[in-house]
Amino acid sequence: MKKACALFFVVFLFLLTGPLHGERRGAEVTIEKNDGRKVSGELIAVKEDTLLLKESQSGADVSIGVDELEAITIEKKSRALLGAGIGFLSGGVMGAFAGAAAHNSNSGKFQIFSTKDVALVSGLIVGVLGSIVGAGIGGMAGKDELMSFKGRSESAIRADLRRLRNKARVPGFQ
Repeated sequence: MKKACALFFVVFLFLLTGPLHGERRGAEVTIEKNDGRKVSGELIAVKEDTLLLKESQSGADVSIGVDELEAITIEKKSRALLGAGIGFLSGGVMGAFAGAAAHNSNSGKFQIFSTKDVALVSGLIVGVLGSIVGAGIGGMAGKDELMSFKGRSESAIRADLRRLRNKARVPGFQ
């Protein structure tokens, strides 16, 4: 049982850290232009007056002027599974400790279940509840972000472009 828990913990840590190597990727975005056309792809760089994308379908570099922007949707990956895993692990540990502590406080009375049994069941119950809460929080964290440019002031647009610059593959490009 201890080996299985240790193995689960090590695998979970690897999943939590994600890929630690490779090239930085820019955010996946969908840009709606003033003329109604949409362009989707990876955000490569945000310049002073243009955005550079690597288009998803063709792989071509596309340059879009800031004056052509209607809206940008930053597509985020769902974190529901990661949240559920973190919630299950943390809830399970807390539930096991709480169950064991509560069971030990009644040690003088007649007991049907052992401390291990109570800790396991408590850990599973609280772990499942934690995974539900974690999945909900992770799902909300992965919600797409919409930036609208229509009718906004020049300073507000510049502030959004600075935020976008941090999400590009080349964040410091000017």
